[in-house]
This record gives sequence, C-alpha cells and structure tokens, in this order.
Amino acid sequence: MKAIIKPILQSLGYDLVRVPLPESHGRKLQELFDRFQINVVLDVGARHGEFAASLREIGFKGFIASFEPVSTNFQVLQANRGSDTNWQGFNMALGSQKTQLEINVTAGSAMSSFLKPNTYAKETFTEDSVVTRKEVVQVSTVADMLTEIRKRIPTPRCYLKLDTQGFDLEVFKGAVPVLDSVFALQSEVSMKPIYENMPPYMEAIKVYESHGFEVAGFFPVKHDEDGAVIEFDCVMLRRPKRT
Repeated sequence: MKAIIKPILQSLGYDLVRVPLPESHGRKLQELFDRFQINVVLDVGARHGEFAASLREIGFKGFIASFEPVSTNFQVLQANRGSDTNWQGFNMALGSQKTQLEINVTAGSAMSSFLKPNTYAKETFTEDSVVTRKEVVQVSTVADMLTEIRKRIPTPRCYLKLDTQGFDLEVFKGAVPVLDSVFALQSEVSMKPIYENMPPYMEAIKVYESHGFEVAGFFPVKHDEDGAVIEFDCVMLRRPKRT
C-alpha cells in the first residue's frame, strides 16, 4: 500500500521522509525511556510522523499515538505509519477540552496552527507562514485519549511530546488529570514567538515546573539568519519525590 500511496503523494508535492533526531536528543530520549520504562508515546502535533519514525529508528518498540489535525498532513502520516500496528494515527487535535476549532493551514506544512502567524513569522518564514485555508477540526484531550489507550495498555507510562505551534499549554491543561501517567514530556517553546498570543518560553516552562516537572535538556529546532535560536524542544522529567 505504501508503495502505491508514495508516488501519489509525491505528485501532489509531498514526500515520505524520515528525519532523524539530533544525536544528543536521541541519546537523551533513550536514557529517559529506559529510566522510566516508557511504554507509550503521545505524539501531539505529529505532522507527517517524523518524530514517531525517529523513535523507531532509535529502537523504541512501545505504543505510539500520533495526533495530527490537518487533513493533508494526516494522509502523509498514515502512509509513513505503514504496517506498524503499534503506531496509531488520529486525525484530530488535542487541547484543554473536547470541542471543534478552526485551524489555520499554512503553505509550509510545519506552521499550521490555531494561532495566527505574527509579523516576525511573516518576515522570517515568508511564504511558509502564509495561511492558505482554514479547516474545522475535532479536538479531544490527553485525559480522554489516555482512557482509550488504557483499554490496550492498562498501565501506561507516558512520554508526552508536544509540537502544536503555540498551543502546547492548552494541550497540557487537558493532560493535568492524568499526569500521574506522564513520566517525561517534550514541548517546543519559542525564544522568539512566531504566533499571535503565543506564551513566552519562560511562562511555558514555569507552568510545567509548577506541575512537578524539571528541565532535562534544551535542543534547538530553528535558528534565525544570525544564528540565534528561535525555537527549541524542552525535554522535562517528573521531579522525583523527596523523602
């Protein structure tokens, strides 16, 4: 099936590629997954499934639930997922409550967001930040989806990966009721916000810290033309209880 879908998607301007994790990031995840015996990854804002595919490359064999609301991105995700029965795709977003929301679909597939690109984004990413259309998408919560996942894995030990273009804190709010099952998380935070009303990186980190997580590593994602960091992945682990 993948052999049939791939040329079709390529004719539409998409490709099926695996983008490897930076070596330092991959090592950190392997260490965390081993330490906390992670058996479920919640891949929120999955786009084409690059992160999940990279986890398979570094040897993770547990269950992956990838959430991607944009229809065209989800088609590529499903093709990338192939015959991997332990990797499931969901054509939806996650947030703080169950609802429907309108998402801004941009020319660059990595920049689609519920938020609007700001002036800095338009100047820095030019055509990629242009909103080409809007889609109404289903939104659920981490808590609700974990209830479903528990039917398959009764005792999930989760890694929560967030890459939702400015919406990470909303997703995290929907995870608060089940944080006892989240042993580590990853959130893409911005040194230089690229969406309107996007929370500053220190505000986001303080929210995670207030719920018992502490920073394990920072991994740059985007740099500007002068080499300054625009966004980085912040990996955090659950703070151990002190006796």
